[in-house]
Amino acid sequence: MAEAAYQVSKAQLEALTAPVRHDILDRLIANGPMSASEIAAALGRAATAIYHHLRQLEAVGLVLSERPDGAPVEPGRPGLRYRAVGRVLLATDVSRDPANNRLIARIARAATSQAARDFEIGLASGERIFSGEGRNHTFFRAVGAPSPARLARMNALLDELADLVWSPDPDPGPPISVAWVVAPLQRARRKAKTPKG
Repeated sequence: MAEAAYQVSKAQLEALTAPVRHDILDRLIANGPMSASEIAAALGRAATAIYHHLRQLEAVGLVLSERPDGAPVEPGRPGLRYRAVGRVLLATDVSRDPANNRLIARIARAATSQAARDFEIGLASGERIFSGEGRNHTFFRAVGAPSPARLARMNALLDELADLVWSPDPDPGPPISVAWVVAPLQRARRKAKTPKG
């Protein structure tokens, strides 16, 4: 990825267990600085319903507020815009500590629930495209048993996809939601062969 990744802290990750906060952050990463009313419109919510969440995201340092003219920020002043602390946010450092497993699982549950809601909204959209190069609405789940070499290739493709999603597009189209889950599964137990005899 061209931009250095920002490692999210445990406190920041805890703030993202609220799906609306996760969605606000995702929109700011995708769209760049936005006003509260622009964020609310993108989420289909009233601006008054997101101020609390913006303050929570600011308190943990995931969202920064600024004035377009560079003047000092004064709470409650019109023209305040919000931006994400970075374009590429990762939780790999927090994920390495087994003490954070429950928190990581809550974040994954919230993210996959949001992805399911996004998919359902897409079902009702007149803009959904099912196939071809313009496909913008699909889902995929499969179970495989890749070799280490194939798993490395899969991860390289997922990294490339993340880079494509997170990198600013000079000719942006309508927003889309992209989500994936990769998880090791329990190995199937093989029955021991009974000796003949």
